[in-house]
Amino acid sequence: MPQGEGLVSFEQDVASGRVEIQTVLDFAEKRYFTIRLPRLDARVDGTVANAAKAMTSLELLVRTPGGFTVQRRWTMEKDGAFTFEALPAGPLTVRVVEKGMPTGQSQFFELTAGTNTIHIDLAPARGSFAGRVEGRVDPESLMLILWRGEIEIDLPNLTMGEIAKLQSSAARAIRLEQKDAFEATELEPGVYTYWLLAADQSNPPRTIEEFSTKVRSAVGTVTVPSKAEELVITLPAGQ
Repeated sequence: MPQGEGLVSFEQDVASGRVEIQTVLDFAEKRYFTIRLPRLDARVDGTVANAAKAMTSLELLVRTPGGFTVQRRWTMEKDGAFTFEALPAGPLTVRVVEKGMPTGQSQFFELTAGTNTIHIDLAPARGSFAGRVEGRVDPESLMLILWRGEIEIDLPNLTMGEIAKLQSSAARAIRLEQKDAFEATELEPGVYTYWLLAADQSNPPRTIEEFSTKVRSAVGTVTVPSKAEELVITLPAGQ
């Protein structure tokens, strides 16, 4: 007999069609039922991809419309494979729980009798944005640097050491060799700070004084996925 939340409400199970009343017998002021439970003849062979490295197990809660919740704990293997047997055929929801805490990820499947193959991808959603630069002049090359979150870049007071530290902590750096258009892909959703640098790479700055005179730059933020069709970054006329 199914375990868990199934059959908590007999009326609900009957109304859903997951429990079928076959016979009813009234005897000595009591009513006896003969019921037929769903056949648990579905099997799931599946894989989980892109799970967190620190994750050691998952709980898959398989919920059917009739109220049956089949909860199984699965210890992660290196290849991410798992198998669940004795499940009811029909629509179901798989909710991924990581170390006892729901991840908010649910996937929907339709099981049939026999073996079903499913794949669960735990990779975070990815986004992108694209845009163009206005104000570039030849022979300048462009470097677009991105940081996750909102950070403060104090342009007038930066030192060369601080610039190097900023560059090393960047989430992404995109070099545009004499191009005005750019695209940043495969980014986790959220707010990013961007710093666009324009300089003649044949004569790069070597001191902070040269940086302030040879490099033009623009700073701002962008949200991924971007709501705007195109991000336009305008370089100032001079630093």
